[in-house]
Amino acid sequence: MTWKNTLQLAEENRDPIFQREFAGLFALHRFANTSILASDYSPRVDFADIISLTSSGEQWVPRIRAAFPNISLAEIKVALFLKFFHHDLLIDLEQTKSDEIKRELHLEIARGRMRYPWIYDRLLYDRFFDMFRTRTRELSYQETDRLLENTPQGVFQLRDSVVGPLGMLDSYCSRSLRPVREAMLWHCSDPSCYSLHSVEFLSGENNVTQATAFLGSELRKIAGPPSEWDVWFFTRLDGSADYYDDMQLEQLPWLLANGFSETEMRSIVRRLIERYPEEMRSKLAAAKGFKDLSVGSAESVSARLGKPECF
Repeated sequence: MTWKNTLQLAEENRDPIFQREFAGLFALHRFANTSILASDYSPRVDFADIISLTSSGEQWVPRIRAAFPNISLAEIKVALFLKFFHHDLLIDLEQTKSDEIKRELHLEIARGRMRYPWIYDRLLYDRFFDMFRTRTRELSYQETDRLLENTPQGVFQLRDSVVGPLGMLDSYCSRSLRPVREAMLWHCSDPSCYSLHSVEFLSGENNVTQATAFLGSELRKIAGPPSEWDVWFFTRLDGSADYYDDMQLEQLPWLLANGFSETEMRSIVRRLIERYPEEMRSKLAAAKGFKDLSVGSAESVSARLGKPECF
């Protein structure tokens, strides 16, 4: 196992088919890896069948079992999927069933078993100010759960996959609105500091998060820091626009979420449904568990959506 930088990885993996398979599955990994998992989180058994491991990944199965005797195969494979790589990939890109992983992630997100912070507008900033006296750099899972209680799922996008209150949806547009597990929540008392400070949200301790941490620690001991697979993805393959001009829409989501009210967002959605009825209704109908959202006039559909759903 040899450390490789972004340029070396790009040179070694020039096959467009490999790049497409890697980028699609890595985006799903990133969504899962940055989600907040509860202390009692346990993946569905289906994950054991739909995630396939490389030889590098397979060799860690008995080691994880030895460290965590009560762990299931599904939990081991999800932990390896959350890690995804060190110098070599731990996940078999060809054999892993990415469409089924997307379906499983959709169910986990829609049910709130995988959570994302709503990092837009002032919602979490004001809640943090009211709930916590100490200005901290991270919140425990218990504190995170308290802060996020009754708040909407955050909305993020990588390539053509979008996560949010409706689970995971496919988009007609490719974009990079990276999922994060932190938010800008406080200003410090230093009069010379004008910056917002971020707070990281921690997942609960469960077999998956413990095995993922174990993997990261052991791999670093054995092979040093990981190769730059993630840097390669975010600089070359994440779906972000590679140009800038006055028509480039990469920053549009921030304007929508922070600059428009719920009423205005509903008006935008209503207009989109009126103008692109087939495309918009098919996307809503594809959201498992939310099919009824696509039924009715554009006005009635948009009226049933809150700001996070509209976004």
